[in-house]
Amino acid sequence: MLKEIKFVLWFFFVFVFSVVYKLSRPSGCIFSCEPTPEPLPMQEEDLSQSRSIFFMETTDRLEPPPLVSCSVESAARIYPDRPIRFFMKGLKNNTKWDSNSTSAAFSLLSAMENVFIRPFQMETLFEETPLLPWYRKVNPAKERYWVHVSSDASRLALIWKYGGIYLDTDVISIRPIPVANFLAAQSSQYSSNGVFGFPHHHGFIW
Repeated sequence: MLKEIKFVLWFFFVFVFSVVYKLSRPSGCIFSCEPTPEPLPMQEEDLSQSRSIFFMETTDRLEPPPLVSCSVESAARIYPDRPIRFFMKGLKNNTKWDSNSTSAAFSLLSAMENVFIRPFQMETLFEETPLLPWYRKVNPAKERYWVHVSSDASRLALIWKYGGIYLDTDVISIRPIPVANFLAAQSSQYSSNGVFGFPHHHGFIW
């Protein structure tokens, strides 16, 4: 009798242990399951994949105001699976922004794994685009509105060359744009060049 009681208790213990162990495993795992790996930080991918969200600063300013950082941050949060590229003319060499900078804006943006802050080199951008001959002929010193003209030209060259979405630095993203090819309306008769998206070499741009 005592032996039978021990056997029943042993069987009950094994059954309870099995149930508890099964419930403690991740969904879909019974007796063996590899631990779920932590997601890896986003790697900077090829620009030509037409997936990037682009921002540009075409002045030499290195301390973006709060609206600019909010614009970039909002895009990074709305598009967590896409690289957010912020090109800055003020970064003179071909290096990344120093993540140890004391700038509050850059400390925030550099902590976001899908934000990439890079130097903006205008001639490099215009290479292999229809705007290169124009850029080599123009004299910025004689252009009264060069900052605006160069900004307009650069965003067109950027999307034509690489594809993706261009956003002005005063645009706050609220939800993902559900289409690949689009323009934003500025008025009933004009489109805006502050928000638009196309794949690279799209015929609408050139």
